[in-house]
Amino acid sequence: MSLTFVLTGTITPNSTYVLYNDVNNRRMEYLNTIKYYLKYGVVYFLENSGYKFCDDNEFNTLKNLNIREIPKSNFYLKGKGFQEFEMLDYWISHEKNIPRKWFKITGRYIYQNIEKLCYDCINSFDVTMIIDLYKKNKKANTAIFYIDTQFYCDYILGLYLDCDDETNKSIEVIMFNLLKKLKNSNTRMFYLEPDVKATSGSTGKKIRNNIFLNYIKNILRKINQLVSSKYILY
Repeated sequence: MSLTFVLTGTITPNSTYVLYNDVNNRRMEYLNTIKYYLKYGVVYFLENSGYKFCDDNEFNTLKNLNIREIPKSNFYLKGKGFQEFEMLDYWISHEKNIPRKWFKITGRYIYQNIEKLCYDCINSFDVTMIIDLYKKNKKANTAIFYIDTQFYCDYILGLYLDCDDETNKSIEVIMFNLLKKLKNSNTRMFYLEPDVKATSGSTGKKIRNNIFLNYIKNILRKINQLVSSKYILY
């Protein structure tokens, strides 16, 4: 199994909405996350803080890692979602050989069941995007999704321009509203609960589901699929 993972990162934070800002810790977490996903495929690491990778051999010696240095954002007040999709748009617009489908993952997030999630995705040939949409709070989980490049170009390119965390226009809400409008977009939820282990950049808190909670959530997903494969209803 060889897949493409696009990880977004900002080693030196450039946003007013980031509390977890220790550069050394962030660098090491990005490095560990990259090494983790390299076990399953090719990794593109998009970074927009101006970090000098030329002086860091730990990044430069990793096989199948493609570092893409994205210009710093001029709109740091808009929040992390704005900058993250600003990077993705830049990559889409400048990369010469983009794969047809790829995983987008927020850079320091390790999904411990990624192999199962990969099999779930690569067997869905006709699906244009796999992302968790929570109907109850009307938000999308944009930390991880699997997407067809053409679908991204057709509908998501430029979406970040509507983001503004100061006015509560988060990328999670904007993405949900977009996909809700696209009635025939052939998108669906992940059939497995993404088992994440990470530190939140916004709060600095650890993100981790326990084994029992993951077990319950996977059961709920199976029940949910009987009613809807697009939205998570609980």
